[in-house]
Amino acid sequence: MATLFSALTGLPWSLYNTFVIEEKHGFNQQTLGFFMKDAIKKFIVTQCILLPVSSLLLYIIKIGGDYFFIYAWLFTLAVSLNKKQGCNNEEVLAVLGHELGHWKLGHTVKNIIISQMNSFLCFFLFAALIGRKELFAAFGFFDSQPTLIGLLIIFQFIFSPYNEVLSFCLTVLSRRFEFQADAFAKKLGKAKDLYSALIKLNKDNLGFPVSDWLFSMWHYSHPPLIERLQALKNSKQD
Repeated sequence: MATLFSALTGLPWSLYNTFVIEEKHGFNQQTLGFFMKDAIKKFIVTQCILLPVSSLLLYIIKIGGDYFFIYAWLFTLAVSLNKKQGCNNEEVLAVLGHELGHWKLGHTVKNIIISQMNSFLCFFLFAALIGRKELFAAFGFFDSQPTLIGLLIIFQFIFSPYNEVLSFCLTVLSRRFEFQADAFAKKLGKAKDLYSALIKLNKDNLGFPVSDWLFSMWHYSHPPLIERLQALKNSKQD
């Protein structure tokens, strides 16, 4: 239901992007019928993949007992590593070394702490703002203060600038974590294998290796391929 809701709410924006923005600049080659058929196919394929994986994960959690989190983690790790089918064994080990670097350096714990601190701050500010009548009046609610409307106003509009700044800070932090995890794999002697694995993965994902530094700094949670390869290359030459 959540994915269906997400697909339906995102459909108008996709239509606008394709048939207004792309059409204006001559990039759109689709008809409305083809667009809708393609969107339906994507949704069906997503469900065919998502539902079995989610069901299996829930089953593992149900039968795993007190140590279900270990089995669930191993399952998700296996699914993640299975995506690296184009890599040889040494390259898969290099990618695994990178992922272990995130664990060893406490990146997951740090992200959880940041997330919880942000949640606390958001709800604290929500509690401080929900009673402000002028806030509701600005959106046309002069005689009532519905909680649901307050949630929408505060989280969607009031927090919008804060969320943009927070998103940028988290992007910068995420890029730093990726470099640190790459450095951890290098210490394991996997710089060469990680170097070739990153190239293969970027190719499999149809990624473009060159990007504007300012755009990537704002939008990319992972450093561009060339920057990561350069860091690994420097290590390989040492």
